[in-house]
Amino acid sequence: MAGPGVPWAQRRRSVWFRRPDQTTPATDGISNQRSPTAETATEYNAKIIAEFRANQGRVGGTWEDIPLLLLHHTGAQSGVSRVNPVAYLLDDPRYFIWAANGGAPKHPAWYQKNLKAHPITRIEVGGETIDVIAEEADGDERKRLFAKATGHYPQLADAANRTTRVIPIVVLTPRPSA
Repeated sequence: MAGPGVPWAQRRRSVWFRRPDQTTPATDGISNQRSPTAETATEYNAKIIAEFRANQGRVGGTWEDIPLLLLHHTGAQSGVSRVNPVAYLLDDPRYFIWAANGGAPKHPAWYQKNLKAHPITRIEVGGETIDVIAEEADGDERKRLFAKATGHYPQLADAANRTTRVIPIVVLTPRPSA
């Protein structure tokens, strides 16, 4: 599924989040052609979100050992509320995520357009919903957080090597309860 004719969202699922013990499409005999029954990125995300919510933030399969949060964001142009499952790490008491987009040439829309336009948002972690403010890390903080992320997920470094853009690190700081 990671061939040149496959959308980036599909490549990210098959390349970016592949565990070391999984085979690659190039070596397991799977065609790079998309199956007519293959789900879209939206359908795939909807299944992950449903599993996340049904299991207090735990998701199995490829995601079993990867901490996920659900990032709520508002479309910068449409105003539509959206939710994306995103890998994260803690930088106590903050959370941080990365806009790798599988090493694609462009930033993911949730970052490039939506979070930049509407940085006050919320996340779901485990069974908890947390109001946060999203801010892009820069300078030494970005370097420190990126090193921490690549230490946990070497595939993030691989994604960074596949693109000419700098992969943004987004810090999600919990807001005080009203």
